Formats: sequence, C-alpha cells, structure tokens
Amino acid sequence: MFIVALFCAVSVQAQYRMHFDFTAVAPSGQTLFYNIFAGSVQVINPYGLEGYGGENYVTGDLVIPDSVDYIFDVPKDSVIIDSVCVYSHADSVCVYNRHSETRLDEWEETEYEYVWYDTICHDTIWYDTVTYLHDTIVYYLDTITYAVTCIYYSAFRYCDSLTSVVIPNTVRVIRRAAFGDCTRLASITIGDSVEFIDTWVFSGCFAAGSVDVPALATSIGTGAFNAIRHINYYGDASGAPWGAISMNGVVEGDFVYSNSTKNYLMAYIGEGGDVTIPATVDTIGSGAFYVCNQLTSVTIPEGVVSIGDNAFQYCDNLSVVYMEPCVPPMLGTKCFDDNADDRTIVVPFCLYNDYYESFGDYSNYLQRDAGLPSSDSDDAQGHSSCGMNDNGTCMQGIADVELSDFRVYSENGRIHVIIDGENVYDIHVYDVMGRTIARITGSGYSETLPAGIYMVRIGTLPAKKVVVLR
Repeated sequence: MFIVALFCAVSVQAQYRMHFDFTAVAPSGQTLFYNIFAGSVQVINPYGLEGYGGENYVTGDLVIPDSVDYIFDVPKDSVIIDSVCVYSHADSVCVYNRHSETRLDEWEETEYEYVWYDTICHDTIWYDTVTYLHDTIVYYLDTITYAVTCIYYSAFRYCDSLTSVVIPNTVRVIRRAAFGDCTRLASITIGDSVEFIDTWVFSGCFAAGSVDVPALATSIGTGAFNAIRHINYYGDASGAPWGAISMNGVVEGDFVYSNSTKNYLMAYIGEGGDVTIPATVDTIGSGAFYVCNQLTSVTIPEGVVSIGDNAFQYCDNLSVVYMEPCVPPMLGTKCFDDNADDRTIVVPFCLYNDYYESFGDYSNYLQRDAGLPSSDSDDAQGHSSCGMNDNGTCMQGIADVELSDFRVYSENGRIHVIIDGENVYDIHVYDVMGRTIARITGSGYSETLPAGIYMVRIGTLPAKKVVVLR
C-alpha cells in the first residue's frame, strides 16, 4: 500500500510538472525558472499552475531581473570539420578549413561541408598554426538576452517566507495567483509597464501595506489585491478596489485616511506592536486592521464614535484594547473576533455599565480602567478619566445636570447649545449613525441642520442629548 501511495504522489507531482527552458540567478541571488515565449521570457513555477513549491520556492527579498541571458550549446552533429582551436574564453570555439587555415566569419559552403565560426573569437589571441583534427564534431556556446515580460500562473504561490518583491518595468503581464498566499510579503513594487494583472495575483498577502499600481494596468482581475490594506491606482480599470481594504486615501505615517481631515481611518499599514490611533479619528473603517498579526495592543481615542465591520478581526496577537471614548462607539459585525485568547477591552471606570450594555458579545472581555489618580498617588493609573470628577468619583450625565448650566434644544430647524457662565467645552454633534456633524470648542453652538435625529455631547460627560429636528 505504501508503494501504491508513493506512486500516486509521484504521479500527481509529475502531472503538474512543467517544462522550463533554463534557469538564471536573479539580482537578489535566487535562482528563477524561465520559459521562452514570443521572443521574451516568462518566470514560471516548474511544479505547475497550483504552485506545489519545490525549486521556485524563494524567501526573503526578491528582485526579478528585467532581462536574462540564455546561454545554450549548439551541437553541429551533422557537420564534420577539419580542425578546431579552443581559446581561453569558455564560450569561444574557432573553426578552420584545413586548406586555407583562415577564419570563416559565417556559414560558408566549401568543397567538403558547411562550417561555422563563432564571432566571439575575434577577442581572443590567434595562434600561428592550428592542429588538424579529422572528423571532429563541434559544439559551441551562444548567448541570447531576453526581456522578462511575464510572471506566469502561480509562479511564486505559497512562498510564505517571501518578504518583498520588485517587479521590473519590462514586465507587462502578471498571471493568476502569481504571488497568491505569500502571507509575509510586506513590500510590493510593481513596474510602471504592467498592463494586465490577473485574478487573485496578490490574494492572501495580508502583510502588504501600501501598494502603487501603475496607471497602464487597464485590466485588473477579481480579487487581485484581496485583503491588501491599501492601494494607490489612478488608471481606468473597472471594479476597483479588487479586494483591497482601501484605495487612494491620504497616507500619513502608518495610517490611511479617506481625506485630509483624517477623521475617517481607512487602513493601518504599519508593522504592529502597541498602536495608538490618532486623536483626529472619529470613525474606524471596515477591515482597517484586518489580519494585523503583529498588533499587540491598540488605544482607541476619545473621539471615536463608530468601529466598522471586521475592523480588528484576525489580529491573532491583539491582547489589549484601550477604549477612551466617553460614549461607547457603535460596533460593526465581528470587530474584535479572532483576537488573542486572553484579550481584554479596557473601558473608562465610570462607564463600565454603559459599555457592558453596548458591546454585546464582547462584554465578557471588559475590564475597568483605573481612571484618575487616587488620593495617595501622583501617577495616572489609566487611559481615560472621562466620567470622573477630580476626586475620583463618577460624574453625572446631562440628564442630571441643572438646566442653568447646560441647555440643549431645537428650534426652527436649528440645534442650540447654550452653556452658562464663562466655561468653555468641547461640543460634539452626531447624526443617528454616529457620524460627526460638528466638533467645536466654545461656550455655545447654533446651526441649521436637515430634519432628522441628532445627538449632542458636551465635554467629557458620559451621556448624549438627543435632539429631533422636524
């Protein structure tokens, strides 16, 4: 039975085995396999379309060359010549006719047969005489330089230790799943001449951050950038973003925003570790940290009101989430699914109950933040003090505050916020979906808004006032 199983395994491997014309070493040191096709070459995987590994399994940083030299030996096994002299160059063979003992610069018909002179010989040292070798069969080496124009089907699929790749400007076509499931491929440089990017080319490259896609790529297949965090593409191919989490956003540091206001976080493209989301953010987009395996902790700032679907899903090492918002953000589906088994979500001390009611399936992971310093300590004990007075007790909500201090109401299609006295507060206005409509710092607010339901939060009070405009 073992022999039968082994035979079947070998048969499957042989079934998918591809012919390759030659190998050559890439500038970064890896040996790649090539097929000659239509006057150029394509990089292939000799184990076939499904990428079974083997010879073309590359690791680390890869630079694909823009051209390669194909060195081949040409047997003139039907040609018998009279004499041959081999010089110091390994690829130099000079052929003589015994009667004239002169070089032949091309195929020439003599009274005996056809003979050939390899033109490389003009760089060598000539001898005065040559040795007569009767009935010698000549083999000589020649070189053709081919441009690399295609990365073939599954050429580097499953190379899960490949960390970066540079695709040269000569490449015009990248075929299906060429770099599929290269899970550690973090840096991808695509040459400007690429015109065709097939389906699932970079699917499963979860480590990739921001990728520039050339505008000449007018054909891009389904899922070509599936799960890649961010792409920049200004061409006219339809179907964008072909699976990418975000596209054409504003990149600043490790974060990608939808625009220059930097309030909507589209994607995180950093290397992980302990991450603090910038204070400008009020919305964390769907999948923003999707499959960030190196993320260990994240601090979500006070202004965040919404966290999108799958925002932190499959962050396997995410063990601590620090929530600073004084009002629990609205959560999409599977926001914190598949994190570290021992994960905790640290919430403001006075708002534990509010978070517990709002966070549904994640309520069991909640932990109270220490909040403000205690009376016997000079050091802050936590991430958030919202909802707490200076003495460490919990503050009241808007409903419990005297109207002489705060007045929030609607009138003639306008929202009015009046704060008595000289105090200045941060005033936040949200729509019913939790999106920020206005954010100001002052002693009052008044603005005409479309009919609808709005929520107003003043300062760090742990409650919102609902206002209806008709």
